[in-house]
Amino acid sequence: MRRRDMRRISRWYALAALLLVLLLGGVGWLQTRSLSLLNGSVLYEGDNLLWSFYQLDSEYLRLREQLRVLAVEPDAHKARRQTDALRERYEIFVSRISLIEPERMSQVVSGIDGQPAMLQRLRAFVAQADAIVTSGPEVLDPARCRALLAQFEPLAEPLHQLVLAANQAFGEYASHRNEAVRDTNRISIALTVFQSLLTVLLAGLLVRQLTSLERRRAELEDLAVSLQHARADAEQASRAKSAFLANMSHELRTPFNGLLGMLSLLESSPQAPEQAEQLRTARESGEHLLDILDDVLDVSRLDSGQLEIAPTPVDLARLLRDVDALMGPQARARGLTLVLDIGPGLPAWVQVDGKRLKQIVFNLVGNAIKFTERGAVQIHTGLVRRPAPAGAVDSAAPELVLSVSDTGIGMDADTLGRLFQRFSQGDSSIHRRFGGTGLGLEISRNLARLMGGDISASSEPGRGSVFTLNLPLQVLDEQMGAHPGDAHAPVAAPAAARAPSGVGNAAPSAAEAAPVGPPHGLATPTRAALQVLVCDDHPVNCKLLVALLGRLGLAARICEHGAQAVDLVRSGAWDLVLMDMHMPVMDGLAATRAIRALGPRERALVVVAVTADAFEEARRLALDAGMNDVVTKPLQLRDLRDCLLRHFPHLDLPVLPGRSVGPVYAVRTEAPALPASTAPALAEPISGA
Repeated sequence: MRRRDMRRISRWYALAALLLVLLLGGVGWLQTRSLSLLNGSVLYEGDNLLWSFYQLDSEYLRLREQLRVLAVEPDAHKARRQTDALRERYEIFVSRISLIEPERMSQVVSGIDGQPAMLQRLRAFVAQADAIVTSGPEVLDPARCRALLAQFEPLAEPLHQLVLAANQAFGEYASHRNEAVRDTNRISIALTVFQSLLTVLLAGLLVRQLTSLERRRAELEDLAVSLQHARADAEQASRAKSAFLANMSHELRTPFNGLLGMLSLLESSPQAPEQAEQLRTARESGEHLLDILDDVLDVSRLDSGQLEIAPTPVDLARLLRDVDALMGPQARARGLTLVLDIGPGLPAWVQVDGKRLKQIVFNLVGNAIKFTERGAVQIHTGLVRRPAPAGAVDSAAPELVLSVSDTGIGMDADTLGRLFQRFSQGDSSIHRRFGGTGLGLEISRNLARLMGGDISASSEPGRGSVFTLNLPLQVLDEQMGAHPGDAHAPVAAPAAARAPSGVGNAAPSAAEAAPVGPPHGLATPTRAALQVLVCDDHPVNCKLLVALLGRLGLAARICEHGAQAVDLVRSGAWDLVLMDMHMPVMDGLAATRAIRALGPRERALVVVAVTADAFEEARRLALDAGMNDVVTKPLQLRDLRDCLLRHFPHLDLPVLPGRSVGPVYAVRTEAPALPASTAPALAEPISGA
């Protein structure tokens, strides 16, 4: 319903309410008037005021006749009886005088002509007659009776006139009352008709309102159905987008794996300086493209709410030193100084998502280096305690304050206002000097907020910038009484975050790698004796994995899909299977479940997923299927070496310089024991490697 219609209906309701109030007021007035008329009628009828005048006139005549009789009565005996009768008549007459007092009839008539004068004459007569009539028990003297009669007889005509005037006054009152009753009845009928019309009007408005509400309800139901369809379409579009991004991620990472892997192999081969520079440029360009792809995937996961925070015990100082070690060479290459200042009181072990925290710090430090031409970039960390909420047990909550300051170009207020917006650049002109997708800072702030913190920035043009990360921490060494040197100190889950703008991931440290020996009762394989099976349907990936293993002094056998891998594991003794997750005939997940169901020896086999799926769901699926570890493509030599050392720490592998590129997840060191009934039906064996 439009707002104008609502206002019009409101005005109609206001008018109807006003009319209803007036109607009720009229009904109240009518009832009051009817009550007044009824009271007057009851008073008139109950006291019979007019009859009081007739009674007074009648008693006057009786008393006058009795005086006449007594005035001429010669017999003494009869005179005694006549005197008693006279006194009785006199008392009755006097009592009737009070019945015609004006106060008794003031509510009916305002006054009667001659009434006050007549009452005065009657009272004067009574005052003289009382001394004669009520003077004693003796018989009245006829002479005295004649004297009273002479005073009494002149009252006859005025009293008769008073009775006639009273009769006329009360007649007029009755006529006026009857007319008022008729007027009241007419007004009552009019009010009843008006009330009926008003009721009809209100009923019409109510019916119209109900009709409008019903129409509005139908419109809202249609809108709700449309919104449900729109929501379903949006969810379908979101699922399609997620599926598209997952497929594109897989399809793009697969050639990236071959491209970057082969470039890294070429870089480690003898070459001329010019060729080395060209290879380095090609590799860095590929890594930059991979970073853009990962940024787009992170934004997609943040938009869909699929990006989850996974806190684990982390050595905070080691994480910061890893960032410093990786970003230092990049800063020095630009002639900058990178300073890491770890403030006093920083806890050794905290519960935090180390991968995402490292990603945030990499983004902040990478941006600072990118926008600074000379001077220094400083990373300062400290711990503060914010006041705890009211009613909390702890008096204060620890909070990490990490600031990244630079001496770069700085920003004005307008640039700061749009700094954390998607695809926003400090310099938006065509000839901007600095590249980038404009996603890194938005992703970093969203990650910080997912972890309960936030990122703020302050800057001035030409005077550098300061980015500050505030992040609440759960300190483990304070809560558990453990210290990094204790035997029971928690071990950080190995998780490396990629670096922005071509900066790769830090290799897992010794503490993060958490090497675990082989299962009890199994021999520790040497490098020469380690049996490796590579299962991948993409020939370039197979060649790359075989080449990388060859650089580490290991040999491998190749199969093209999961069914072949299951047959080879069933028929031979293997120590490690590098398993792709997406393959024809049988994928890596089904193949792993089938391998685990073969027996105890196969359940102890190390199966590592090598996949181009960078989504968290792919990692969970791999773990649920029984895989020990997950590494993502593009896979480089250091990634593979770190993975091998996590599961075979006694292998004598060559030490490699450099860094890894893709995120590495060390997730399990022993395969779960699965019942044989969970093994899926296997495809027909396919021979050949």
